[in-house]
Amino acid sequence: MRRRVVPVRSNASLLTLGLFLAGAVLPTAATFARNAIAQEVAVDKLSALSADQRRTYEAWRTVRSAYEADLNAYWAAVNEKRDERKRKRVSGQAYTIRDYVMTMPPKY
Repeated sequence: MRRRVVPVRSNASLLTLGLFLAGAVLPTAATFARNAIAQEVAVDKLSALSADQRRTYEAWRTVRSAYEADLNAYWAAVNEKRDERKRKRVSGQAYTIRDYVMTMPPKY
C-alpha cells in the first residue's frame, strides 16, 4: 500500500514564499531601472562630447564592462560555494578547502 504525501499549504508558508520571491525580484528591478537611467544619461552626455572625449569614454566603458563581467563571475562563484556549504551544513557533512573560493576579487 502506497502512502500519499499531501503538501501542507498554509497562509504562513505562502506569505513566506511571496516575501522570498519579492526579495529576489525587487533588487533586480531596481538595478534594471538604475542601469536604464544611467544609459539614458550617458547617451545625453555622449552627444555633448568631442570626438577625442568620446573615444576616451568608449575605451573606458570597454575596460569597465570587462571588469564588471569578471567581478560578476567572481561573486557568482562565491555565492555558489556558499550555497554548497549551506547544503553540506544541513546534511551534516564537513567542509573542505574546495568549498571556498580561493582567489580574491578582480582588481580594477
